[in-house]
Amino acid sequence: MPVATTYPYSTQQKVQAADHWRVFAEDTVAKMGVPGGARVFVTPKRGVFEEGFRTYLETAMLRRGALLAVDPGSAAYVVDYSVEPVVHGDDQDWGIPFPLLFWAFADLFTGNAQATWWRDTQSEIIVSVALFSGGVTAFRTAATYYVPTGDLPLYRPAVLSANGVMPPVRLSSARGLAAIPPEGCVASQCPPEVAAGLR
Repeated sequence: MPVATTYPYSTQQKVQAADHWRVFAEDTVAKMGVPGGARVFVTPKRGVFEEGFRTYLETAMLRRGALLAVDPGSAAYVVDYSVEPVVHGDDQDWGIPFPLLFWAFADLFTGNAQATWWRDTQSEIIVSVALFSGGVTAFRTAATYYVPTGDLPLYRPAVLSANGVMPPVRLSSARGLAAIPPEGCVASQCPPEVAAGLR
């Protein structure tokens, strides 16, 4: 039977401040290549991250000479974006290299507050941005970041989806870990322990 192995060691950025949203938004707009003077509509969303990210996208667009359209029908370009939280199980094998593991334990024994960096990596977000023009996708990018598990509410949608199904990732009120509602679970039908975390 094949033995499970992990991928070679790599690094991944961790989002811990709203200013990190700005950095990603500005970098994304710089790569889009929207010409100056073009009318751009950035799709509005209602989540905490979504509203903040849209603000940063629009500000970066204006700084690069684009014009913000008030509706998609009057725009030459439409920007859409999404964020998908991902929560891993407690038993995940992260394959931490020995040198990093050594320094992590050293920090623990010396009382270094930064020692938790290697433990709070259960939660990630996948942020994708797309630019549409003339009925085609002119640009698309996606990035993955670690986020503190306690910050997951910032990245959840603010409303039910179109079919009334709750989005899959929410925080439980007890431990701050992700609770996944059953298939088709809506606000009035979720189990009590799940519903408590959705409020």
